[in-house]
Amino acid sequence: MPIYLRYSTDIATLFLTLGIISFLFIIYRRGGSFQFRLSPLSVSVDTPDANQSTIHYPVLVRAMRDFATIVHLQDYQNLGKVYTEVLVGASRCGRGSENRVALMIVDDSGQHLVCKEGVRHSMDAKRNWRFNLDEMTPAIVAFKESRIYNCPDVNKDKLWKPLPNANRPTYQSFCCVPIKVEQKVWGILNIDSPRRNAFNSQAEEDLKMYATVLGFVLELEYKVGEGVLHEQDQ
Repeated sequence: MPIYLRYSTDIATLFLTLGIISFLFIIYRRGGSFQFRLSPLSVSVDTPDANQSTIHYPVLVRAMRDFATIVHLQDYQNLGKVYTEVLVGASRCGRGSENRVALMIVDDSGQHLVCKEGVRHSMDAKRNWRFNLDEMTPAIVAFKESRIYNCPDVNKDKLWKPLPNANRPTYQSFCCVPIKVEQKVWGILNIDSPRRNAFNSQAEEDLKMYATVLGFVLELEYKVGEGVLHEQDQ
């Protein structure tokens, strides 16, 4: 799903549109299909039972609003704010209130998954979190096979192993969700919990919505870095 820079020249119209969309988004959350449409952004996510959803709607709507504003003003240096807001919302998925989340992407060498942004992770963990793409770890499986890897108990998972020189993990379960736009996988949304069996099927569906938003932001950041958007504007 490509992103195009076709802006409205009236920012008041932009915010009015966002207000209407946000209102409809919350009103129709009782249905099974979510539609969030805004030029240059279009998101469609299906969930089996929105009434049981743990999606934190105010956080998600605020992230969407800030994303649209950044695109409108071409203020791309503030995309980190959107990443953090979406991750904060994602941390509320599943059981418990101490879940940690991380946005994992491929590094410049193309050989590792590394942490781009995180919530409730220490700075050292963010710097040292590195998975070789040649290894069979849960995050790599989720990335390469483009599927959710849900681990209800790390002590019983055959692929899980602690990072080198890491202390005994404080988490007991985790879930890795691929971040996709159309057929391209941009990275992994990783969430872990100090509880076992923290992420059920509904939590997976909620995390997929947050991953969808992250995918659009990553795609935009990539296109800006590659100069693709500026070429399309000319």
